Amino acid sequence: MPGVGSITALTWALEIGDYTRFGSNKQAISYCGLCADEKSSADKVMRTPLSKQRNKHIQRVLIEAASWRRESRRNWR
Repeated sequence: MPGVGSITALTWALEIGDYTRFGSNKQAISYCGLCADEKSSADKVMRTPLSKQRNKHIQRVLIEAASWRRESRRNWR
């Protein structure tokens, strides 16, 4: 997958460890610091800040990979 090389994949594997410890995808995504919680009712949507317990290292690596991917696609057009 473009943007995810051996360094990103190794970082992911080492930082996540045993992926079965997460009960859901939502918990894994929260651990990585990729999204905040969202509460909604009727026409109101409230987003909470990112958890301070997120794994900042893996968050940085994944954001860098996504940014690289976005830039590489832009250059190919």
